[in-house]
Amino acid sequence: MKKSRFIAVIMLAAIVFTFVSCEKKDPYANLEIDVEKFALDLRDNGKFLEELERLDDKNVPYVYDIGTPDKIVVYAGSGATPEEIIVAQFDDAAARSDAFKKLNDRLAAQRKTFDDYNAQYRPLLDNPLVTEVGKYLIYCVSDDAGASQAVLSRYTGK
Repeated sequence: MKKSRFIAVIMLAAIVFTFVSCEKKDPYANLEIDVEKFALDLRDNGKFLEELERLDDKNVPYVYDIGTPDKIVVYAGSGATPEEIIVAQFDDAAARSDAFKKLNDRLAAQRKTFDDYNAQYRPLLDNPLVTEVGKYLIYCVSDDAGASQAVLSRYTGK
């Protein structure tokens, strides 16, 4: 009887180990990005129709309601196009998840706005770079999402 319990415990441990070892791990968990440098690199090497300027850090919370990131850099244009760059670092996973939802809500709102206002720029919102990479959120609406993705790939190695 004791031998069958021992075997059952060993089998249970093997099953648990299998599930734990197959658990999806974040390949970017240890990624460190200089938010300022990365946002500037996106601006300089992405493809934009208008000149993007950095927003004053103290005004960002009033313009973008995405919580309180540990670091954030925003570049935006005149508003005539939906082009903008938001790079934010959230060390807190729950805050990051909430902010990611808010960025996607912003994208949906921008799509509605540009359906009527300057509709010729509405296609820019069809394929933006909106992603969560480790503890970073990246939101980049540009004329060429591939160019923005190439910048991101240089930082992530993927």
